[in-house]
Amino acid sequence: MKNIFFVVFFFACSFVFAQTFREVRIFVPPIEGSGRTAEKNYFFKQITYEAALYHSIVRTRSSGDFILRGTVLSVNEIFSNEYLFDTYSDLLVTGNGMEYFFLLELSNVETSEVIGQQTIYYNSIDSSVERFLSIMVFNILSFIPGIEEENNPHNKWLFLNVNAMWTPQIYSEENLSANWLNFGFRVSSEFHFLDFMSLELGMQFYQDWVVVSTESDNEFRDLIMEIPLSLKFVFKPVNYLTMLPYGGISYNFSLMGTTKPSAFSLFFGLQLGFNAGYGMLIIDPRFSMDLSLSEVIDVIEYRRYMIQLGIGYKIGFFPRDNRVRGF
Repeated sequence: MKNIFFVVFFFACSFVFAQTFREVRIFVPPIEGSGRTAEKNYFFKQITYEAALYHSIVRTRSSGDFILRGTVLSVNEIFSNEYLFDTYSDLLVTGNGMEYFFLLELSNVETSEVIGQQTIYYNSIDSSVERFLSIMVFNILSFIPGIEEENNPHNKWLFLNVNAMWTPQIYSEENLSANWLNFGFRVSSEFHFLDFMSLELGMQFYQDWVVVSTESDNEFRDLIMEIPLSLKFVFKPVNYLTMLPYGGISYNFSLMGTTKPSAFSLFFGLQLGFNAGYGMLIIDPRFSMDLSLSEVIDVIEYRRYMIQLGIGYKIGFFPRDNRVRGF
């Protein structure tokens, strides 16, 4: 039995915390500097070709993970310009009398941090320049780490969510009572119309067990259907965790007709989502309270306060990240 437990535990942990990596996206802007137009076009074509051998090339800066930027300058220009000299003089110590200078830089799109530099010097474009350029691109791209594929709500437009729920209820009337044995389930769809905000509409069913007294004929069981509508705020403190505090209102009615629940309830909660496979493992605690009195008709009126603890799975569709790859 113990061995079975450890096997199940191992696979569960692997499922939740397994890392997947995606293709790196490189943006190559036009070559900068005051070099000749033909040379700029040559370097742009070559570094784009070489980079495409290893990673995906994208058309816009915002679509990329890294920027591969080239600059062409003449050595004389650098020495005659104070700003350029302060910027590039430390890279010219191995120029060996060459007339032109080509700098290749790799930077992070989000932080703008330069994480790699390579340089070559030349008098004219020939086969040796092409050979060294190939080595430069290979060397500089080796600085790129693997990028973990993020799987979180603000990367998708639409999510479907299925939860099993424990729904203990407190009934406030002349004598306060509680029932801890109510259970149910919830299905919902969630639309992330902003990176930091979403709207969720669902349907949930749960037991309602009102005990008026200890006598068996004074216990009333019902099945309640709720249609909750909530507004959520999206926070992602770490790669594998998404936090969504929310509030909303639900419409309630009885499926068995045993009780007459309050038509509307107000609720607040905090949904925690842990990356798991193609979706998220969800833990969803919620507090709900009726906005008016509920009743067992001709028997008792009461107000319900409910704790709903949901555990389920959420899966997303339609990626928000509409990137254009390649040419």
